[in-house]
Amino acid sequence: MQFAGIGTPELMWVALAAVILFGGPRLPQLFRGLGEGLKEFKKATRELTDDEAAAPARRDDTATSA
Repeated sequence: MQFAGIGTPELMWVALAAVILFGGPRLPQLFRGLGEGLKEFKKATRELTDDEAAAPARRDDTATSA
């Protein structure tokens, strides 16, 4: 399995380092916070892209009504 040039052995080392640094019981809390942050980031980017898609339509409406 390759992810961004990182293979399985490297991922195992990263996981081991995370367990050593943060401890087993604290990892679920850490990843829960990370997941919530990613969810919030995706929501914000989705809102920005929706606003940008609606902006040209609003500009066209104001140009024709004037």
